[in-house]
Amino acid sequence: HHRRRPQQRSSAPSAMGSSKHTFIDIASGTAGGIAQVMAGHPLDTIKVRLQTQIPGPDGKLPFNGMVDCAKKTFAKEGASGLYKGAASPLFGAMAHNAGVFFSYGQAKKFTGATEPGSELYRFFLAGSLAAIPITFVETPVDLLKIKLQSQVGEGK
Repeated sequence: HHRRRPQQRSSAPSAMGSSKHTFIDIASGTAGGIAQVMAGHPLDTIKVRLQTQIPGPDGKLPFNGMVDCAKKTFAKEGASGLYKGAASPLFGAMAHNAGVFFSYGQAKKFTGATEPGSELYRFFLAGSLAAIPITFVETPVDLLKIKLQSQVGEGK
């Protein structure tokens, strides 16, 4: 004799709840991407310019450090110089973070990390899985950003 297992109620969210969580994941990631670029891009631009600077005819480097680079960039190009190349990472960070939040939400469902008291390894596995698809967005965006940031010139 085969005994039938009693049917258990599914703790999975309804289709309506699932799409609501998906929207929240994507909107939160998008907002996080905007904040990330607005706060961090000027420092990233300075870092790239310091890393890619070439000595002039006199053998001296154009910048003597972070503060000097920021002052000279602002004096020569204005605030827009600190945000040079920001469009690419802005859209990239919006897509990247939205993708990470979405992928992590889906991966938590896949690994069973959505239940209260889920084992820690399930969250670790979900985070690891979420990073895989985002690599395809991040790499080309970062390459374009670095190429634009390393251009030193007059601001508009």
